Amino acid sequence: MSINQSITLNIGDIPQLQQLQPIQPPISTGSPMQKLLKAAKEHNGQLSIAQAAMYTELESEHLKELLLEATKIGYAEVNNDPNTGAIRYHFDV
Repeated sequence: MSINQSITLNIGDIPQLQQLQPIQPPISTGSPMQKLLKAAKEHNGQLSIAQAAMYTELESEHLKELLLEATKIGYAEVNNDPNTGAIRYHFDV
Protein backbone atom coordinates (compact mmCIF):
# COMPACT_ATOMS: atom_id res chain seq x y z
CA MET A 1 0.00 0.00 0.00
CA SER A 2 1.37 3.41 -0.99
CA ILE A 3 0.32 6.73 0.49
CA ASN A 4 1.07 9.98 -1.30
CA GLN A 5 0.65 12.99 0.86
CA SER A 6 1.61 16.57 0.18
CA ILE A 7 1.90 19.42 2.55
CA THR A 8 1.47 23.00 1.49
CA LEU A 9 3.22 25.44 3.76
CA ASN A 10 2.95 29.18 3.57
CA ILE A 11 6.24 30.62 4.86
CA GLY A 12 4.36 33.70 6.00
CA ASP A 13 2.57 31.52 8.53
CA ILE A 14 5.82 30.69 10.37
CA PRO A 15 6.73 33.59 12.68
CA GLN A 16 10.47 32.85 12.64
CA LEU A 17 10.58 32.93 8.83
CA GLN A 18 8.47 36.07 8.47
CA GLN A 19 11.51 38.11 9.46
CA LEU A 20 13.61 36.46 6.72
CA GLN A 21 11.35 37.48 3.87
CA PRO A 22 12.73 40.38 1.85
CA ILE A 23 11.14 43.71 2.53
CA GLN A 24 10.07 45.50 -0.62
CA PRO A 25 11.41 49.05 -0.75
CA PRO A 26 8.84 51.80 -1.12
CA ILE A 27 8.18 52.94 -4.66
CA SER A 28 10.45 55.87 -5.28
CA THR A 29 10.22 58.66 -7.80
CA GLY A 30 13.99 58.54 -8.10
CA SER A 31 16.96 60.03 -6.37
CA PRO A 32 17.69 63.73 -6.76
CA MET A 33 20.54 62.85 -9.16
CA GLN A 34 18.18 60.74 -11.27
CA LYS A 35 15.67 63.59 -11.37
CA LEU A 36 18.43 65.98 -12.38
CA LEU A 37 19.66 63.72 -15.17
CA LYS A 38 16.15 63.10 -16.45
CA ALA A 39 15.43 66.85 -16.50
CA ALA A 40 18.69 67.47 -18.35
CA LYS A 41 17.80 64.85 -20.92
CA GLU A 42 14.41 66.47 -21.47
CA HIS A 43 16.13 69.86 -22.02
CA ASN A 44 18.75 68.84 -24.57
CA GLY A 45 21.37 68.27 -21.89
CA GLN A 46 21.34 71.84 -20.57
CA LEU A 47 19.91 73.22 -17.32
CA SER A 48 20.05 76.50 -15.49
CA ILE A 49 20.31 76.52 -11.72
CA ALA A 50 16.65 77.53 -11.47
CA GLN A 51 15.60 74.64 -13.72
CA ALA A 52 17.68 72.20 -11.66
CA ALA A 53 15.98 73.47 -8.49
CA MET A 54 12.54 73.17 -10.03
CA TYR A 55 13.01 69.60 -11.24
CA THR A 56 14.82 68.19 -8.20
CA GLU A 57 12.72 70.12 -5.66
CA LEU A 58 15.83 70.59 -3.49
CA GLU A 59 16.65 73.53 -1.27
CA SER A 60 19.52 75.70 -2.49
CA GLU A 61 22.23 74.22 -0.24
CA HIS A 62 21.39 70.65 -1.23
CA LEU A 63 21.07 71.67 -4.87
CA LYS A 64 24.55 73.20 -4.83
CA GLU A 65 25.93 69.94 -3.39
CA LEU A 66 24.13 67.90 -6.04
CA LEU A 67 25.39 70.06 -8.91
CA LEU A 68 28.91 69.98 -7.50
CA GLU A 69 28.72 66.19 -7.27
CA ALA A 70 27.45 66.01 -10.88
CA THR A 71 30.46 68.00 -12.06
CA LYS A 72 32.93 66.04 -9.91
CA ILE A 73 31.83 62.67 -11.24
CA GLY A 74 31.74 63.88 -14.82
CA TYR A 75 28.01 64.04 -15.39
CA ALA A 76 28.04 67.77 -16.08
CA GLU A 77 30.22 70.68 -17.13
CA VAL A 78 29.65 74.25 -16.05
CA ASN A 79 29.63 76.99 -18.69
CA ASN A 80 28.20 80.42 -19.19
CA ASP A 81 25.48 81.24 -21.68
CA PRO A 82 27.24 83.16 -24.49
CA ASN A 83 24.43 85.73 -24.72
CA THR A 84 23.49 86.34 -21.10
CA GLY A 85 26.48 85.08 -19.13
CA ALA A 86 24.15 82.99 -16.96
CA ILE A 87 25.53 79.76 -15.52
CA ARG A 88 24.47 76.66 -17.42
CA TYR A 89 25.11 73.02 -16.61
CA HIS A 90 25.69 70.84 -19.66
CA PHE A 91 25.02 67.11 -19.29
CA ASP A 92 26.03 64.41 -21.75
CA VAL A 93 22.67 62.65 -21.82
